[in-house]
Amino acid sequence: MKRIITIILLSVFILGCDTFYYPKIRNDFDTTIKVNIKYSSGEQLTHDWPPCLVSFIGRENKTINEIKVFKGDKNIIVLSKEKIAEMAELENKNAGGYSVWGIGPDGVNFYTKKKECFQNTGSIN
Repeated sequence: MKRIITIILLSVFILGCDTFYYPKIRNDFDTTIKVNIKYSSGEQLTHDWPPCLVSFIGRENKTINEIKVFKGDKNIIVLSKEKIAEMAELENKNAGGYSVWGIGPDGVNFYTKKKECFQNTGSIN
């Protein structure tokens, strides 16, 4: 019981201190994708995102210049600096409620209601 209370208190502390920067993106593909993010500072990050992964990708005092999404070796989506700014603005307007950008087979879509995410295992998140 003491361990559970410690974990809860630590989680509340961490969540209370963190600032999350938009946009928030979810992998809606049923497979892992590779996401490459280029920031105005010159920083570039590339990560593999498993199905259903949700991540805030913004950074304090940094503009996202470009997002590229790869499925296997194929570049399937490129989001420009202007499109990303539009996405962040729309998400900020909905800050009081749930919102996420889903990147999947149907392109990039904005959701304001939680959507079940089915992984390859058939489980629901």
